[in-house]
Amino acid sequence: MIKNKPPKIAEWMLSRAVDSSIRYSALGDFEEQFQLIVDERSLIHARIWYSVQLIKSLPPFVADSFYWSLVMIRNYLVVALRHMVRQKVHSFINIFGLSLGIALSILIFMFVRSEFLYDTFHENGDKIYRVNQKISGQNGTRFLSATPLPLCDALEDNYPEISHATRLGSSSMVVKNDENTFNETVTFVDADFFEMFSFPIMTGNKQKPLLSLASMVLSKEAALKYYGSEDAIGKAMTIQMADRCRVFVVSAVADNMKHVSSIPFDFIIQIDNVRGFFPADDFASYNTAFIETFIKTAETTTQQDLESKFPLFVQRVIAVSDQDEGVELSLQPLTDIHFNSDLPETISQTSNRFYSYALAGLGVLVLFIACINFITLSLGKMTGRAKEVGIRKVVGALRAQLAQQYLGEALITTTFALGVALMIAQQTLPFFNSLSGKALVFTLDLSLIVFLAALGLLLSVIAGSYPSILLSGFQPATVLKGVVKLGGKNFFSRGLVVLQFSLSTFLIIGTLVMRGQVEFFREKSLGYDQERVVDISMNNPPSPEAANRLFSRFRNEIINDLRIVSVSSAMNRFGIPWTRFKFAQDDGTHQSIFFNQVDHDYLKTMGVELLLGRNFSHEFSTDLSESIIVNEALVRHFDWQDPLNEQIPGRFERPHRVIGVAKDFHFTSLHQEVRPLILALDADTIMSGVTGLSTWTWPPQLNRVLVRIDAGETQPRVDFLKNSWAKVAPEAPFELTFLDDTIDAQYAEEQKWAKIINYSSVLAIIIACLGLFGLTTLAVEKRVKEIGIRKVLGASISSIASTLSKELLLLVAIANCFAWPLAYLASQFWLQDFAYRIDLSIWHFLFSSLLATGIALLTISSQTIKAALTNPVDSLRTE
Repeated sequence: MIKNKPPKIAEWMLSRAVDSSIRYSALGDFEEQFQLIVDERSLIHARIWYSVQLIKSLPPFVADSFYWSLVMIRNYLVVALRHMVRQKVHSFINIFGLSLGIALSILIFMFVRSEFLYDTFHENGDKIYRVNQKISGQNGTRFLSATPLPLCDALEDNYPEISHATRLGSSSMVVKNDENTFNETVTFVDADFFEMFSFPIMTGNKQKPLLSLASMVLSKEAALKYYGSEDAIGKAMTIQMADRCRVFVVSAVADNMKHVSSIPFDFIIQIDNVRGFFPADDFASYNTAFIETFIKTAETTTQQDLESKFPLFVQRVIAVSDQDEGVELSLQPLTDIHFNSDLPETISQTSNRFYSYALAGLGVLVLFIACINFITLSLGKMTGRAKEVGIRKVVGALRAQLAQQYLGEALITTTFALGVALMIAQQTLPFFNSLSGKALVFTLDLSLIVFLAALGLLLSVIAGSYPSILLSGFQPATVLKGVVKLGGKNFFSRGLVVLQFSLSTFLIIGTLVMRGQVEFFREKSLGYDQERVVDISMNNPPSPEAANRLFSRFRNEIINDLRIVSVSSAMNRFGIPWTRFKFAQDDGTHQSIFFNQVDHDYLKTMGVELLLGRNFSHEFSTDLSESIIVNEALVRHFDWQDPLNEQIPGRFERPHRVIGVAKDFHFTSLHQEVRPLILALDADTIMSGVTGLSTWTWPPQLNRVLVRIDAGETQPRVDFLKNSWAKVAPEAPFELTFLDDTIDAQYAEEQKWAKIINYSSVLAIIIACLGLFGLTTLAVEKRVKEIGIRKVLGASISSIASTLSKELLLLVAIANCFAWPLAYLASQFWLQDFAYRIDLSIWHFLFSSLLATGIALLTISSQTIKAALTNPVDSLRTE
């Protein structure tokens, strides 16, 4: 049927046409179209032919309506394209400005969507909760995601409403196969972990991935790292755990969904494997917390129902273990973990929900600025189109039809902008990924298509509504006389310019404040010198004695080299929560104090100032078993007047004493105030009084080597340390980081968002200046003859440029006044999350205003000076 020439449906439509010109143009169009169908015989043309046949079968009045709708749409398209071609500069400003705003919105949509998709891929994920603790004591209230080891089994045994429960912990261990040895983070869980969580099993045992104690599940990244393209299933891997090595067999490779999961893992084994790695008492004690507990409830159980039963459980099960009276258990939905950063002691990946909302708002602001360009330029061109409106109304056009036409033109412009925006977004996605730390992939899936369609329609309505209503409302008699003027006191268009630059200045101020806070983090004295300090992992030695021997051998190997300034060691590393010890008081309360086990040269190597007393010394044999050094925060906490020789309040079987007070230094980030801290050469010095602990580093022993190197070239010193390590520990991997990089990583979130706000501000300023450029061009076009007359009468170039510029510059100045209070409130709101922060300065606001005004002045001057230099003969020759 496709081979036969289709009937000329054009002739059927022509019989219903009235105007001969329309008949002629329509005949040519349809003749060419159908001839193309016959010649090409392609699938798409066949579909067109079938569509035409369907139209032919419609009732005549329906076909007529459809036909005339096509004619009107074609007419709207032709008129819109003609105006776009005639107004090339303004068309470029509208399309390019909207394109930039839409491209940014597309990237932001993809980012925010990925953030809100965190942990939603789990089957019945709405029934999975993490169990958290709220501990109230004399030194305040703190929230912990870390829970005791026996809590998981106790909850499962006491509550039939819990269908599954699993513990989740991790530790740094040495992992190796035949060819590779690395220091890795090994995750240990209960056997039903994969029954609770829906991580896709790519290969291997999909029903019972952790079938036995010897089973190991790898992430796809770990499998690629150790085995490349080979199949990892059935391969043996060795993990050094305490004083022995355990052999595991890879039973499955899973996708850890790392970009949308709050639970990170690369190597998973059953938690019973680490019973020898942790003290046996910890598996029965409620006073030790260093794992996370997750539960899955039955379908009919609600979070509130289960939480209401916890107080009795705490009183009956936990309180008998000499736990705080102020312990409360709560459930946190799995999907809430990613956006809850109130629990600092966690292995889960968290983010701040505020930034996602702020980024979405930022995209709206930039798009709004682009829409303002569209509206202001449309208003500026109205005078030129007033006669067109008058003629159309005289020949019978209705106001609704005219409004529909101008809305259609806005839709066409937006459609062009959407196409350009898609190309911009696709090309800039790699840069956006590097900026945001994401791994987004550009795919036109259903959600993105719906977003783009809704965005395009919304922008068309926002940008085209007011101009279309205003244009269609002109009276023919008035506009045809040429008396319609849209200049003068047009408060609406001026208000749009003020709003546009208010938003731009607001973003500039926000950028300066965020950059100032990040620079404050970098420049503020942390109480120690982090420059040129190398942090080397000791790979979790099997025992404290083994750790001391390894450190001594490595220290002796490097200390005599002139490139090495000082060497020390410590239990906890910067960048992760330090260990907290809990001490029972005589009144029944508990004190929670941070602890770090160090060696004699820790304060010297780190550059920490000692305010009172003395440092640890090899000359005093009792320092190893009796002496501690505390910080100023601890002295203030206990209100000691003379801290030397004091003892931590508590019930101790062995005595100890304070030999020195160190100046406060920030062992946590500047988001938090410095907390009380104890330093000791051996944890046993105060362990007899410890009634509980919270830690991600266990057992208490030296785990990190800290080396301060001299100011020479870095790479030779790193090579020297690597070679020296290979001599003393040839079987252990060499893992090195620079301390200043670790410290900077604590503020990666702020640095990332400062960059995003910075680039967005630049984008907003560019779009706003495009609008100013267009408005200035329109103003100059309307005043060409005025400029010519002024020049003939002797006006200077500077006076003409000043006359043309002063109104727009006044609007920019007014915009700065509106931006200041909004920026001040937003900055104060953001800064309140930091314990240490900058003070807002008048210079943040003055510099932002001067910058915005200066950019606007350059934009306006580029056109006004050009107009002032124009030969008046060219503009007055027709007069």
